[in-house]
Amino acid sequence: MEECNDTTWQEYLAKIKDIRHQDIVARAVSLLPGSNAPLSVIDTGCGDGRNSQYLVDKGLDVHAFDQDVNMVNLSRMRFQQHANFAICLSDIDHYIFPPNELVLAFSSLFYSSPHRFELNWHNLIVSIRAEGLFCGRFLGRNDTYANLHSDQALLLGEQEIQRLFSFFDILEWHEEVNLIKDVKDVKDGVTHHHTHTLLARKCY
Repeated sequence: MEECNDTTWQEYLAKIKDIRHQDIVARAVSLLPGSNAPLSVIDTGCGDGRNSQYLVDKGLDVHAFDQDVNMVNLSRMRFQQHANFAICLSDIDHYIFPPNELVLAFSSLFYSSPHRFELNWHNLIVSIRAEGLFCGRFLGRNDTYANLHSDQALLLGEQEIQRLFSFFDILEWHEEVNLIKDVKDVKDGVTHHHTHTLLARKCY
């Protein structure tokens, strides 16, 4: 991997290096099957790499992508000394998923093209080997901000999510509605952020 010596990136990386991974990621990793060979994980929309850092440190082979070129450059710098990390510039509509034991998708599915989502989801779940895991998040129907942009956002209800996981055992399902204030383009500046976070094991 090429070196990145831009001091601006280095300063930013120093500020974020101690930001923790999400706790559910650690629980997902603890459920991965034992193997003599390195296991493969896909970090979709990896952002600043906080989850990827945890996965890399655990010795997993991490394949990541992000559609923001700045985040891709940041990750290239952050992981330039790690042979078990690879990243490309892509969105979920165009990414080709390699076979894996775990897919992380915490925001990349929020704005999957509605007419492409079924294909994206098919490609994602087919890539997960039997007994592998999905760990990710979906926007709920009551997300008021996303409802204003429903032509762009993917909003799912409980029955729709259950259908998506018909080939999985759902291990964790956390529904959250958080009040967010001072949103500029929402009436009264208040909205509700509604999400469903799931950890599930593929049956076959």
